[in-house]
Amino acid sequence: MFFKGLEDRLSSLDIETSGLSEKEDWIWSIGTSKKGSEKERFIKPPSSDRAKDLFDNQIFNIKGYFDPYKDAISSGKTMSQKKAIQKMFGDIDKESVLLIQNINFENKFIGESLSTDKANKYAEKFAHVSDVHNGRLLYTPPEVTQARHQAARQSTLLQYAKTDDEKKTLLKNINSTYEGMLSHYQKSIDKKSGAVTVELMDISRATYAAAAQKGFISPEHIRTGLSVDFLSKVFFGKAEKHTAAADATLQIKIFDRLNSIREELEVGNLSDKTKSQLAKIKATQPFESSRTFFSSMRNTLEEIQRESTRIIDPLQVTYRNISVDGKEYKLSATMSGHTQSTDEALAHVVERYSRTTTAGVDPEAVAKSISGKSIDDQIDILRKAENGFKDRIDRKFFGQETFIDKAKEGYDGISKKARRTVGLGIAAAAVYAMTSSEEDESTPSYEERELLAARTRSSNKTFKMFSEPEVYHGTGLYLWENAVRHHEY
Repeated sequence: MFFKGLEDRLSSLDIETSGLSEKEDWIWSIGTSKKGSEKERFIKPPSSDRAKDLFDNQIFNIKGYFDPYKDAISSGKTMSQKKAIQKMFGDIDKESVLLIQNINFENKFIGESLSTDKANKYAEKFAHVSDVHNGRLLYTPPEVTQARHQAARQSTLLQYAKTDDEKKTLLKNINSTYEGMLSHYQKSIDKKSGAVTVELMDISRATYAAAAQKGFISPEHIRTGLSVDFLSKVFFGKAEKHTAAADATLQIKIFDRLNSIREELEVGNLSDKTKSQLAKIKATQPFESSRTFFSSMRNTLEEIQRESTRIIDPLQVTYRNISVDGKEYKLSATMSGHTQSTDEALAHVVERYSRTTTAGVDPEAVAKSISGKSIDDQIDILRKAENGFKDRIDRKFFGQETFIDKAKEGYDGISKKARRTVGLGIAAAAVYAMTSSEEDESTPSYEERELLAARTRSSNKTFKMFSEPEVYHGTGLYLWENAVRHHEY
């Protein structure tokens, strides 16, 4: 079993930002947690106008969300971003194991704020930093990154498997790859040659893959439901607070729970609690897949609205060598280019989701229905649909509604304008629900119907998926090691 005896070494990091662009937005809070001790460092806003813009943007629709930050500003308890980052790195030593949900996000914002001299000083604390780091110091071991590439590619191929034997072989290989990844993490931690950064999403995917091989969740969803909010609802029955220090503590709790589940799966003796939680994950993942589909579409359009969306070919990617600890690794991807075409960008998102069960949504129908509308209208429609599915997921976690109620509520909760555009997919789910029981929601017959629909796509379309670039968008996905993961965050 991996990650034992880390209580005194494990710490967790989370940041809250004013937006997704490290060039235009700013960190307003840095939170760390270690052995239950939380530290939240509020950062002085760049200007009163920027602070007002932040407070007016109700990101998570949580009443009073910014009150602690406002109090810190009014009482003079904020600090410069430079000082907050300095204190954060001061809490890390060469034996630290630093847990982060999405390394790319924290890495780019913190790296953007570091001078070269300061970055070089902090880099000495870490075990795995590229010689050309540009201030970005939070990296998993290179062997872990390579294993992540391999698992991501195998997971893509799993979506195209046509027989049960193919699926079993690929799933076995994916699990073997994740076991190797965890082993590399452990070896790096055992060396104690520098702080090691661990990405929580790696642990989540490894656990899901192990559960899928044992038949507890669907293999097609091993990359679905990786967010801290989703996992907190499954394991602890409460939503993510979205405050830096509290979420840092929550990440450690999720990390511990995932490791416990994986240990039970390994020995084959699952507690009733674990069985119940895995069943909840399995039942909710199709709805989460629908939510992330709308989120991916929306984020893609918002990137195009700002400038353009990067595109890469995930199966024909080329790499350049980088040096870490005197060793050469092939990690960084060569990009295929950009697109400013909304239709082209959305088509690639549709292709990615067309092979994953999305409850109540036909990705092609959604893309077709919003085509031709203004980009602002498209974003508005997608955001409303995304929120509708988020509400349905919450009801599934916390309520006892039937599938019919959930499908109807999700449809009714969307504005009339949005309803006209996404109604085809939602209505289809409602019709299916009227002829199905709650227990039938994830039955093989339904999965077979979804698989049949996927197989009816032409061979030309299948070839297109493998030969043309696929869009990966949002939060600065500039490296291949991060490219396949944004829609899961």
